[in-house]
Amino acid sequence: MGVDFEQRVDFARLREYRLGRAMAALEASDLGALLVYDNNNIRYLTGVAIGEWTRDKLCRYALYTRTGELFLWDFGSAAVHHRMYCPWLKPEHCIASYTTMRGATAPEAHLPEQRGHRDQGHPGRRPASPGCRSGWTSPSFPCSSNCSGRASTCGTGSR
Repeated sequence: MGVDFEQRVDFARLREYRLGRAMAALEASDLGALLVYDNNNIRYLTGVAIGEWTRDKLCRYALYTRTGELFLWDFGSAAVHHRMYCPWLKPEHCIASYTTMRGATAPEAHLPEQRGHRDQGHPGRRPASPGCRSGWTSPSFPCSSNCSGRASTCGTGSR
């Protein structure tokens, strides 16, 4: 827990340290990027954790490139959350993942291909207003660039 009378954990410094170590490992290798699926590795690179229940879902992954770009694919609602509450990640690099759920969805369903443009494939949703960090709206949660900081809509003003 943070307090105002002493410095405890400096999370920004911790994230920089971790990415620095990952970059050093990349530079010492012939790899162009690191692609990680393990929750521990995702957390190490991104500073994001959403729970133990995601351990065997295989739809969370992160990519850290030799140029220092960091991308995170996650569950749709989690990707929206990261855009809103993880300012150290670029919002456009927090992407809803689409998988065939380990074979549970037939390839003929074309589930990964059925995504909209920025609406992350949710029926009835449309792209958000410019400046909206969530990247989506729906009839029940409209968004506008003057959303007054209602976190349930887009989070633009929540900072």
